[in-house]
Amino acid sequence: MTWLRRIATVALVLCASRPVAADRRNGLYLEALGKGGLWGLGYDRRLARRVSIGVVGSGFSSEGQRYVSLSPYLGLYLARHGRSAWFADGGAMLVRTWADSPVPEWPGETSSGAAGIISSGYEFRGRLIFRVFVHGVIGKGGALPWVGLGLGWAF
Repeated sequence: MTWLRRIATVALVLCASRPVAADRRNGLYLEALGKGGLWGLGYDRRLARRVSIGVVGSGFSSEGQRYVSLSPYLGLYLARHGRSAWFADGGAMLVRTWADSPVPEWPGETSSGAAGIISSGYEFRGRLIFRVFVHGVIGKGGALPWVGLGLGWAF
């Protein structure tokens, strides 16, 4: 009966133990000044040790003007050490904007557009995801660089 108790104890410890960082391939995070603009809600999945894909969505409304954006991207981990990594990613930013008319004589305005996005920065990925990065959007109006921050949960 003692060996059965030992096997049950080992099985319980293995089932209750936390997964190692390599098993946390999925991430859900919030960004400030990232791929979604002012803010964004993102999801990414590591496909391999150095490759990931993801998407960030965002929306904003101010004084009758609204926008929504969707930014799919491909990410590369350029250098890794433990849970820390230097990453770079790039993709597209798809945006839809509209403004409601404050007067009946004007029907309002809507527009859609696309731009390229690129970013590079530092990521810590344990159970917690922390990112700080330099980000840029390149579109028909030119290029706009800025610094962003991401915080989330890996599972």
